[in-house]
Formats: sequence, structure tokens, C-alpha cells
Amino acid sequence: MHEQILIAPNGTELLRTLARHGCNTLGLRIMQPAELAAFMLMRSGISLTETQIAADTEAALIWRFLPEIRYFKNASYHDAQNLANTLRTLRLQISGSERETIVSGLKLSKFSEKSAALIEVYDRYTDALKQRQLIDQAGLMRQAISRAKPLRAECLVLREYPLTPLEQALAEKAADGTPKVVSLRELLNKSAQPLPLPHITETYGAVNEVENVIASIYRSQIPLDQCTVAVTDSSYAMLFFEAAKRFGIPVTFGFGLPVTLTNPAQILRDYLRWMTVGHCGIDALRDLLNSPAFDKKQFCTDFGISHTDRFIRTAGAMRLGTDIRMNQQRIDAYRASGERDKTEMEQLNAVFVKLGMNCAKLIWKYTRIRKNDLGRLDKAAQLKLCKSLEHFSEMTGEPAEKLIPDLLNVSIGAQNSEAGALHITTVSGALTALRQNLFVMGLSAERFPGEPTENYLLLDDEMTAFGKNAPTSGNMIRQAQSELHDLLENAAAIGVRTELSYCGYDAAELKANNASSVLYALYLEAGGTDVDDFGKSIRKTGYFSQDLPGLTAVGRAYLNGETVLGKPAESSDVTDISSAVSVLSPSKIEKYVQCPKSFCYECIMGLQELESDDVFEVISPQMLGILVHEAMEFCCGTMPGKQAFLDHAEQIFDRFLTERPPMNAKDALQPRHDFLRAVENGYDAVAGMKIESAEDELSAVYDCGITVQGRPDAIAKLPDGSLRILDYKSGRTLKHTDEDLRSCIQVMLYADMLKKHGTDVTGGDYLYVYLDGKVSCAYNEDRSAKISDLLTEIDNAAKIRSFPANPSKENCRYCAYINICGEGKAK
Repeated sequence: MHEQILIAPNGTELLRTLARHGCNTLGLRIMQPAELAAFMLMRSGISLTETQIAADTEAALIWRFLPEIRYFKNASYHDAQNLANTLRTLRLQISGSERETIVSGLKLSKFSEKSAALIEVYDRYTDALKQRQLIDQAGLMRQAISRAKPLRAECLVLREYPLTPLEQALAEKAADGTPKVVSLRELLNKSAQPLPLPHITETYGAVNEVENVIASIYRSQIPLDQCTVAVTDSSYAMLFFEAAKRFGIPVTFGFGLPVTLTNPAQILRDYLRWMTVGHCGIDALRDLLNSPAFDKKQFCTDFGISHTDRFIRTAGAMRLGTDIRMNQQRIDAYRASGERDKTEMEQLNAVFVKLGMNCAKLIWKYTRIRKNDLGRLDKAAQLKLCKSLEHFSEMTGEPAEKLIPDLLNVSIGAQNSEAGALHITTVSGALTALRQNLFVMGLSAERFPGEPTENYLLLDDEMTAFGKNAPTSGNMIRQAQSELHDLLENAAAIGVRTELSYCGYDAAELKANNASSVLYALYLEAGGTDVDDFGKSIRKTGYFSQDLPGLTAVGRAYLNGETVLGKPAESSDVTDISSAVSVLSPSKIEKYVQCPKSFCYECIMGLQELESDDVFEVISPQMLGILVHEAMEFCCGTMPGKQAFLDHAEQIFDRFLTERPPMNAKDALQPRHDFLRAVENGYDAVAGMKIESAEDELSAVYDCGITVQGRPDAIAKLPDGSLRILDYKSGRTLKHTDEDLRSCIQVMLYADMLKKHGTDVTGGDYLYVYLDGKVSCAYNEDRSAKISDLLTEIDNAAKIRSFPANPSKENCRYCAYINICGEGKAK
């Protein structure tokens, strides 16, 4: 059997295209140059001792030594990637002696310092390859040229995909001479045909352009797998992806999609935020573990975590991160500062010391892989991201997290076309995936062929030193134009139906776009006359002009002056909410007194206040209150000496610092001093009293049916034998008023509950320990009656479902529901 080897990209797609259009592909192999080099070495019986590396590994290898080169000492990893790409491009232009050609070519540059730095990068990169016994694609081709034998096969080069000088030398070695150059139509035994007058559509915006193509396919009832869409701009990939999800259209992408569309990338973003702006705090860790992309259930199962929120709060407060040594120190200090839950300590150690919150391992083990096409995309992203992170760490010896911002810009999941699916690819890729119908999109002047852009590392003048066909900005523009012309020329020869389109209006920037000059050139080549007729030949679409189901009904109705009415919801029985107020705490009753509507949101509707955690805050007001109460509990029973009390309070605060280490140790000095001064004020305030109980539960049932339950901070016996309710306040503003029942409702409720249990209490005091102040309220029969009336009011409000707002600057300023209430005055 006669063997043929065709040097071209996208081998699988090209074989399908050849077979689809009647070409016998038996005995035909399609290879890219690097594949051909490996094949030649294998056929020659040569086994390389070096390991071949991927393109992204080249950048990691360069990044390892890049800061040591003075010119690039402040370079980013993105610069390392550009250097790797530039070196690869440069080396492919050289078929002879590589280093000598690079040195002599760069010496012609007027930017001598940059040229010297590039030569140093090249030398250190090639030395690193040798030391590690690695080989890249350019090195592999050179090995094949120097060591492999020619192939006993006919070697062909596809004219539409010209080779670089190094690739050409490889092809000549494989063919033992000059390889035959053929076009796609020649492979298909088709004769050249004149280009037909182009069928061009102008749309409003890129989204409208995508919808126009999809509508055109469905309107003409063309099977999806008989259509190829070629785009000039990768931004169309996102638009087609969203349209495919929205309308349930099966689509394959020949050039990949942004990795940001995948679940692994979502975890990567959350992980990056947790490590950087989140400072490994509670909120950022909660966002990471609670993300829909993260398999929290499997994570908790693997580490035996049954109380996820408690685990997140503990780890986030301690700001456990990826530094295993620091994590171990903080966990040890946390364990030594008091009695700790053994299971929780094992969980923290397993996650933050043994696992070390390794990014690649988290993505590999705990990504939620979605179903169908989305699942394939997630798997591709998972493999790409994990391998890149691992290779970066291996090659550079640095934390892989430095690579994350660059990884979030990659594309993944390049697919072969599939039966039943619309295939989206580039203009270059469309040539190898030609179906019966071709749609070319993005042919506005702004998008195609694009603006000439020089490589800042190797400018056009420097690039031309390596050959007239080197990839200068001008040559790349001409190549893009040539790719489109080749595509349309071959499509005409094969008989493919072709439609072209561009967005004549940029909906994002609200400006008009012209058709690409390339379109006018194609129009003239196909026999068109002048620019006026060219303009008339273009079909124009408007907003809401497509026929996609459910997409345009509202828009068309608007244009026609009609109104689209929604279907009225069916009425349903309203559930009785009286049970929601059957058991209340004094703090919830105080909330009702302050604002019934806020009480309704929290206690009736069950809306939870969003508790955010400020990682720069040494101690939150809520935690400060908890520590104050804990310190004051030490006064219950036998009154301790003042120094013993202060020593105990100091231990409480120091223990807290092991649970929540400050961002800067010095930041805790002032809060610690203030706390000790405040609790000393509290100690002085209760001196001479006997604290009978602290945090003991009380409850009482009232005539309206409401049960009140709570724990008073303390019940104190004064020297005259009377009892008082004490409530410790750590706020720095007085929020209660002497002898005002509604203001002092909490202590009055506790006094009333004790009275119902047969204990007489004279009143209650709010002790503001930070202000060293006191607010008092006496308890009597009149106030007891008013308490009963208040509870009856709450019960009636629940029955008639009436909870009016009580807007005021004080109530609304820090209200969690200000954005949904609509009646706030927190201005």
C-alpha cells in the first residue's frame, strides 16, 4: 500500500473533511511538524533520552532564572510566557546553525541591551533543557533533521498552511528532497471555481450576529452537523457558548473556550481571592467551600467535618492558609491555650497541614463535574489547570499560586466536530473542517484583519533579520487575509454554501462599524461593480429580527406598541404565622420595640443577617461583648480579688488571640489594653454586690400565649438585700434611657419573669463597661402590666400580619434589611 504523509494541522478534522467530500484517505497520515519529527525518529529506531515538554512548561523553565537577568529582573510570569513564545517563533525561522544565527541577527538591532538579554535568556534556557534532560518541539525537529533517516513515503505539504524554515527543512529530510505542495481542492481532485458574489449580512452587535447565524440555520432547516461557523475573534466563543446553553443547541468548539466558563476555574478564582484580598479569612474561606463549583459534601466526608460553618469560622478566624509551617504553629498555639475539641483539631491538622490546602489537589479532588458538554469542558479545565500548577511548582520551585492570574486567561477544551452538533472554529481551522454550509463571522473593519501589532520583545525590524517571511506584524495581517481567501476559494471549488457577516454596530461602545475592506475586495473579485452596489447588496438586520423561540416576543411587542401581559399567579392560602411568635427571647422583643418591620424580617420571615468578617479587625463588637460577659462571669459566687480577676481576663483575651491572630501583632496592643480597662470598670461596678447567678435560663408563659425565654447576664444581690438584673454592655454609645420601659425592656422582662417565679426584683441596670456608666430602670406592677400589653400587641400583630416600620436614623443606620425595607432613614 502506498503511504502518504501530509504535513498539516488538525489531522482528525482534515481526514473527515477529505472523506466527506469523496477523497480516498486509505494510507494517508496527517501530521504536524513535531509529530512528524517524533515519527521519523521512531521509524529510524532512535530512542531519545530527553523528555519532551509542553509549551507552557517552557515558560515555567524560563521564569525560574528570569529575575537573575538584570534586564528582566522585574518581569512578570506573563513576560516569561511571551519570552517562551518569542524564542519558539524565532527558532522556527532558523534552519541552519541556531545560536550563531540568533546572535548575528540580534546584533543588528539598535536595542543592544535588550538583544543581549534575549541572547542570555536563550543560552540559559537551552542550558536548563540539557541539565534536566528535556527537549522542546524545536529541539525535537532538529534531532530528527540531524539523526533520522528519510521516510519511505510520499511527503505532501498543504499549500494553505505554509511551513516555517525549520519545518521546511524537516519536511525535506522526510521526503529526501523537496516535498510536493498541494492545495485542499487538489487533494479532492476539484478544479478552481470563480468566487461567487458574497452573501453578506450586517447585524447590530456581536450578540445579534450570533443569533442571526443560528436563526438562519434553523430557518433554512439545515442539520447542525452540516454547518461550520468560522469566527475571526475568540470573543464569539463565549457568545456561542451562552446561546448554546440558552437554546439547548449542541455545539463543538474547534479552538477552545475561555477556562473561566468552567467549574475548576471558579474554584481557582475563589482560591485566589481567599489567598489574596480575602487574607485567608472567614468570608473568603466560606465562599470557596460553599461555591456551587466545589464539592463540599465530598470534602467534608473525606475530613470528617460534620459542622462545616464552625470549621470555617475556626479556620478563617485563625487565618490558616497555604503556609504549612505557619499553620502548624497557629494550630499548636490554639491547642495549648485551652481545652479544645479533639475532633476539630484533627480536622484542622488534616486540611491545613497534611493537605496544606494545595490548589491543584483541591481542584482535582473537589471540582463538581457537570454533565454532558459542560462536563467535558470541566474535565478538560481540571486537567489543564492541575497539570500547569504542578509543572510550575516542579520547574520553578515556587508556590503554584503565582501562576493563577495567568491561568485564568487560558483557553481549553478544543474539540473535534461531532455528529449532530454545530462546529465553531477559526478561519484557519475552518479549512480543515469544511461542511456543506459555511458561516464566516466577525468581518467588520475593526475585527478583521486586525491592526498590525508588533512583538515588544522582537520588533518588526529585528524580526526581518531572520527572513522576509518572518512573522512581522505586516506578515501576520497578510496571513490572516490569505487564510480567509484560501477558505473561500476552496469552499467555492468544493461547492460549499457560504454566508459572511459582520456587526455594523458595536452595541457595547454605541458606535457604528464598517465592513472590512477585505469584503469589498472579495466583492470586486467576484465580479461586483462599485461601492454603491456593494452597499446595496448587504442584507441588514435590526433588533428583534430573528426567529428564535421566546427571544423576541417582548421586543417585537415593544416596537409594535403592544403590551405583553404575564399570567396572573393563582391565589393560595396564607399560612398562619402566630406560631412564629409563640416563643420569644427578650432580645427579639427588644427588636420589635425598636422596629416591628425589622422584627418581622428576622423572626417571622427568618431572613438572616449577613455577617461579614473584616480580616483587619482585631476583634468585632460582637466578640468583644462575648469576652466581656465571659470575664464578668468570673465574679459569680465568691467575688475574686481584683488582680486575680484581671489575670483571668488577660488570659481570656490572650486565648482569643490564638483563635484569631491579628494581621499585625502590634495591632492587638490597644484593643487588649481597652478590654482590660473595660472589664476593670465592670469589676468596680459590681464591687459590694453578690452575683447570685450568671447566664442561668429563665422562662415564663404569658396570658396571650407567648413564652419568653432567656438568660440574664447576672442577678445581683445588693448590700440592702434587694435583687437587681445586670446587663453588661460593651458598646461605646448609650442606647438606653433611665426609667424608660421600652428602652429597658430586656432587664424589665427578666425582672417580670422572676416575679412570676416568686422572686422579687427591684429593677435592672445596664452597665456600660467601656463608658464606665450605668442606666437604671425600676420594676413595679405598672410596668409588669405594660409588659403584658406589649406581648399581647406582638401576638395581635402576628394574627393580623401587621408589622409597620419605625424608621429613624438610629434604627436604620446599621439595619441589615435597609436595602429591602424601602423606608429607611439611614442617610
